[in-house]
Amino acid sequence: MLAIRAEWLTGEYIAQTHEYGPEWPPHPVRLLYALIESWHEGDCDSYEEAALRWMEQAEPPVVATPPVTDTECYQAYVPMGGKQHKNTEPPTWARKPKMRASTRIDDQPVRFIWNEEPRTDVVSGLTSLCKRCARLGCAGSFVRLTPERVDRWPARAWRPTSNEEGTTVLRVPTPGTIEASQRISPTYPGRVYPHELQSYARRGAAEPARSVWLGIVGDGPAWPIERGPALARAVRRALIETGRRTGEPARPVLHGHNAEGGPLDRDHIRIWPLPNVGRTHASGRVLGVAIITPTNTGADDADHVLRLAAAWLGTGGRASAEEQLTRFEPADRRHTLQEVRWSKRASVWQTVIPLELDRHVQSSTAARRRGWNPKEWDRAAELVKQAALREGLPPPAKVELSRSPFTIGSPHVVNMQREQHRRKPLIHARLYFETPVRGPAAIGRGRHIGYGLMEPVGGTQ
Repeated sequence: MLAIRAEWLTGEYIAQTHEYGPEWPPHPVRLLYALIESWHEGDCDSYEEAALRWMEQAEPPVVATPPVTDTECYQAYVPMGGKQHKNTEPPTWARKPKMRASTRIDDQPVRFIWNEEPRTDVVSGLTSLCKRCARLGCAGSFVRLTPERVDRWPARAWRPTSNEEGTTVLRVPTPGTIEASQRISPTYPGRVYPHELQSYARRGAAEPARSVWLGIVGDGPAWPIERGPALARAVRRALIETGRRTGEPARPVLHGHNAEGGPLDRDHIRIWPLPNVGRTHASGRVLGVAIITPTNTGADDADHVLRLAAAWLGTGGRASAEEQLTRFEPADRRHTLQEVRWSKRASVWQTVIPLELDRHVQSSTAARRRGWNPKEWDRAAELVKQAALREGLPPPAKVELSRSPFTIGSPHVVNMQREQHRRKPLIHARLYFETPVRGPAAIGRGRHIGYGLMEPVGGTQ
């Protein structure tokens, strides 16, 4: 993983929010702004520009911060001018009082960490830019920046999260900042560059989602994709029954209910049927299942799920659904059963199993018989965007909807609705994101048993 270590030479980070309070933690977009100014002060080399564009398009970084020893707010008188840059003369205003705020961290560094391994030329460009960068924050916030590689996440850090779980909002980079800096000098007072707002929360080390990938034994029954969710329910029942037999009762993270029997107010495991789709001769048949533990699950609960899965496989891995007995074993080398098949980083994602909307979008029986009208399509697209946000995905820039499948082997909505007797509408969706996102992913109601399972279109590992 790539990290940029920031060490403030005066022991304090001088930057304030719009409300004139101390800004903490440092916003990732400030780092990009500082490196863009360093780029303009140099020769605007192309390899340095490639490094900046990588930072623009990368996922928001984790921000590892030390404990704060003190904060201070004060009023300062600063000249509102600036040096001339590329024939752009900033206005000359009188000295005016300006609020300043600082956060004292002494000699402890802050690290911006990306879960990526960029190309060598990108790292070289960042190294060159960091050597020339003198400040991060206000003019007196002198800094030393050093790119480095880290092998593990810090014990606690500010991590990007969903809007519901976030405790603060930070500004993060977005494409278009470099072009804006070429129109408006980085030294121009009051400049405003593009950025996005991202929710962050301070959490412990985030481990990747623990998962178990299983394949159906060849002599078992053939499961069409329309009956995949029923098979996922059978696997969940088998794991719960294994807990009863072994004396380790299933926890809420597995069955999804609280002590009163109501729905759990936090995330629980997903069991997704893995269909053979997306290839020329794809059959649409379910070849296995994936048991996925969410990333925010505690280590003890995650180990509980893994223990029950191992005990279940040790006793034969059998699950009974719709009067059919199916046996599972650890996944073989077939492409459909590999995690990389469903977890690539891509800007376009599409459903292979229709997603279930949260509520009805038809207003009358006659409208349901005729099909959806344009207004209902727009409403359904908004429901899909909300479903993506609830799953922790960024807001999609564009949503395409269809009752027919987007990929070979995927079922038509009518067939899926008839087979599973779903009361809420089902729909296929293709989501376009401004920046690549990483899977695996499923959205909408019933996502814990496979509804709304999505595949990347293209993408990289």
